[in-house]
Amino acid sequence: LRWQAGLALAGCKHRLSSLHRRGRFQRGLQRDLPQRPDVERCAACGGPMAVDAARSELRCEDCGALRELVGTVFDDSQFYSQEGQKAKSGTFNPNRHFQFWWSHILAREPEEELGAADGGEALLAALRAMVARDRRVLRLLTVNDVRAMLREVGQTELNKNVPLILKKLTGVGPPQVPEAFAVRVENLFTKAIEIGERVRRAGRVNRNYYPYYIYRIVEALTTDHEIRRFLAEKTRLEGPRREDSPRRSSPRRLA
Repeated sequence: LRWQAGLALAGCKHRLSSLHRRGRFQRGLQRDLPQRPDVERCAACGGPMAVDAARSELRCEDCGALRELVGTVFDDSQFYSQEGQKAKSGTFNPNRHFQFWWSHILAREPEEELGAADGGEALLAALRAMVARDRRVLRLLTVNDVRAMLREVGQTELNKNVPLILKKLTGVGPPQVPEAFAVRVENLFTKAIEIGERVRRAGRVNRNYYPYYIYRIVEALTTDHEIRRFLAEKTRLEGPRREDSPRRSSPRRLA
């Protein structure tokens, strides 16, 4: 009996040792393998994440934080309407409009827009000559001054590039804007434009002046006087048409 009890005890110890080694192996394997990311909640604020299929990224619906979806391919069916017809190539995209105007307001567009051959050097030389002719002070140049000079040289299509031209002429660039702040502005801009699209008058083709929306959102989000003053001037890149100007109202402070 003593012999049988000893044999049974040895068998139990062996099984316990095997289970211990197996558990330690599994814990190590779980630790070493990459963990599956939580794609439903925002890592920054815990808010719900929404998929942006056009950009292959996740966007937080609360704070606007972005998360890239690496290696993700979306089904082509989502780009077709319910009737099976392919969506129009000219589908309105608020994010694209925001990125266009945001980059131009902050003078981040390619310098080739000022002149494909020389990066705008000929244009800048002509503008400097006009500044010297009129005895202007470079650091005091305004958006309206540059627009007037562009009109004189017959290149009003560059009105959208006024911040970059001012940066080139004066050597003073736009204020630094944190990326997280830019993401929040874009998120609110997209929501505002989408709401505007739903309530705009039937048959109206012209849309509102987007830089004005950007300025009003920034004005509501920050008390930084440098950024607000800069945006107040630089968003007057091209005068909006009277029918496209939204009714001005006092901005409400956003939480």
